[in-house]
Amino acid sequence: MRLVVLLVVLFLLSPLTLLAASAEVPVTGQTTSYAIGDDGYLQAGVATADPRFTEIGDGTVADNLTGLVWSQNASTLTVSTCTGGLMTWQESLDYVACLNSESYLGYSDWVLPNINELGSLVDFSQNDPALSAGHPFTGVHFGSIEYSGYLMWPTYWSSSSDASSAKTIGFDAGDVDGNDKDYGLNYVWPVRRGQSSLAIVLPKTGQTFSYAPGDDGDLQRGAAWPSPRFTDNNNGTVTDNLTGLIWLKNADCFNLQTWNSALTSANSLANADCGLSDGSVAGDWRLPNIRELGSLVDSTQSNPALPVEHLFADVPDTQGAQLFYWTSNTFAGNTDKAWFNYLDLNVTWMFDKTSDLYVWPVRGEQSTLPLKAPMLSTTTNGVDLTVSWTSIPEATGYELYYVPVASYTGPESVRSIDLGASTTFSYTLWDGASFYLAVKAYNDQESSSYSNVEVVTIEVVPVPPTAPELSITTTGLNLSLSWAAVPDATGYIMSYAPSSSYTGPESFITKDMGGETTFAAVLWDGADFTVAVQAYNEQGNSGYSDIGHFVIQEPSPISSYNLPETGQTSCYDTAGTVINCAGTGQDGEFNINPMSFTNNGNGTVTDNVTGLIWQQSDDEQTRTWQAAIDYCSSYSPDGSSWRLPSVSELQTIVDAGTYSPAINAVFTGTNESVYWSSTSLASNPDYAWYVVFSYGYVKYYNNTNNGYARCVR
Repeated sequence: MRLVVLLVVLFLLSPLTLLAASAEVPVTGQTTSYAIGDDGYLQAGVATADPRFTEIGDGTVADNLTGLVWSQNASTLTVSTCTGGLMTWQESLDYVACLNSESYLGYSDWVLPNINELGSLVDFSQNDPALSAGHPFTGVHFGSIEYSGYLMWPTYWSSSSDASSAKTIGFDAGDVDGNDKDYGLNYVWPVRRGQSSLAIVLPKTGQTFSYAPGDDGDLQRGAAWPSPRFTDNNNGTVTDNLTGLIWLKNADCFNLQTWNSALTSANSLANADCGLSDGSVAGDWRLPNIRELGSLVDSTQSNPALPVEHLFADVPDTQGAQLFYWTSNTFAGNTDKAWFNYLDLNVTWMFDKTSDLYVWPVRGEQSTLPLKAPMLSTTTNGVDLTVSWTSIPEATGYELYYVPVASYTGPESVRSIDLGASTTFSYTLWDGASFYLAVKAYNDQESSSYSNVEVVTIEVVPVPPTAPELSITTTGLNLSLSWAAVPDATGYIMSYAPSSSYTGPESFITKDMGGETTFAAVLWDGADFTVAVQAYNEQGNSGYSDIGHFVIQEPSPISSYNLPETGQTSCYDTAGTVINCAGTGQDGEFNINPMSFTNNGNGTVTDNVTGLIWQQSDDEQTRTWQAAIDYCSSYSPDGSSWRLPSVSELQTIVDAGTYSPAINAVFTGTNESVYWSSTSLASNPDYAWYVVFSYGYVKYYNNTNNGYARCVR
């Protein structure tokens, strides 16, 4: 049996991608606090992995927070035929395609990162470059350079764009900007997918239209947005179902404020303020950090750069003015400045903290909301599938989602099974079964996103059949071999060897029995053989059955015996008077083989004339004819083989000289009724001959009737 298991990360090309995963917003990296309620004070988000980066040793670096693998050298090298350095946006896509054709660093799946992937590298506690302290990267470009006699600040291209400009990130500060696709000159930092088990899930950017092969709209990497993306909680709040963060529905409750005032306003927000009826108290709300505010952005939209289906109210109508919203992050390069997001165009930069910008509070610990998704794995044994997944501490149960690959027509075709608190599921599939599998955790408040999705295809490779079970029967010189039919077998091979020359299976003589499951032969007295049987099909032979052994022993011939006298010694005239027997010619005149019996003292009687040994007393049970035969066959008080006598044998113990019963007194407990013989009536086999020992007469009887049995050997 061969199992083909393809692990598909949820945000790659799987049908279940349409059933969106939730994204997790990591911390910004800022740990120094410059005011109560700022990002350094709260440090909201998923904690950064420790260590954040791992050098793989082949010129690549794994980001343990996102699972992405980056080129360790970020200087946009010239690699073989791939010319590096500053380049336009289209040239950056062509450069990455060239790296793949050259199998750069041994890989051919490099991409130009989208804006979310590129931005995940930024550490807002750092500056020049804005990367985590101790990072292992080399050749990172930041700051100004002189180019063709001009001073410029080149950044790094992302694959996210609109028709004329593409998003970039500058690693001197970590800012997001837009640059003309045709005239802008920037660097390239290639990335590829690494681990399938991610610490966080980066979301899609929202771009679905492609402007060039390999761009964000073409690849659409990341977790799909849920549908609906937002939920109006009807209490003045809106939940982002992608991140689990809860936002104030009114996006302009506080108008324009300085940075410190914005922190205070957000931290003081409570029930009854700004249309709230959610029961919140002061301290529940905060000014969002730069990653949280950026999680609302749809890169394909502008004025505002929010998803089309957003449910927020009172987003300021800037009428050409700037739609700047404060974040809770201080700029590491100048602590008098704080970061903002220009929600018209999704651009981030920093302003003096004394500037007046908009305020948009958020609440919820995104690091614990929503419920984390399990990690799924599968194992098989033949066609038996076992699915298991990691336990989620906050979960009270799990649902397994499945759909046959051939039957998938969209999310409506996916089925689920509620498995309660179990973290395993087993099922017997069939040859050719092919399924998409995923699992969700749930509790009383929510369900998690999907686990990783696995495609399981079962292909059963035919194998040789199992070995049959051999049965050996001998009767006299007759040998009978039989074996149970084996599923999937197309034939059988009988193997045999004289026991005197048998040295192992290699000494067997073989005979192909085709589809037969029996073999019979007449052998000779003393024949001694070792035998075995194998099943076979197109894939080969099974192992041997149990190797059997038999010896033929011809039964000793029954010695000829004299016909005994009837026991009658009297002669009679026509009136029935006893007369002298001499010259009468009657039975009583002759006494050639007088009856003679010996009581063996063990429940048996020997007839000294015939040599037959009889059961001294029957068991006083009546039986049908066949039951009487079976009874005597199983009767063995001395370990010998007994049988039901023939009608001729049964007549030899009738004593015609007595009656009621007409049998010698050495036989005890004889009933004056029917005693079965083993002889059938030739004219009608439904009848058998019997002897009645009341007077010793012989007659036949339907063999379904009941009679007694006296066994002989």
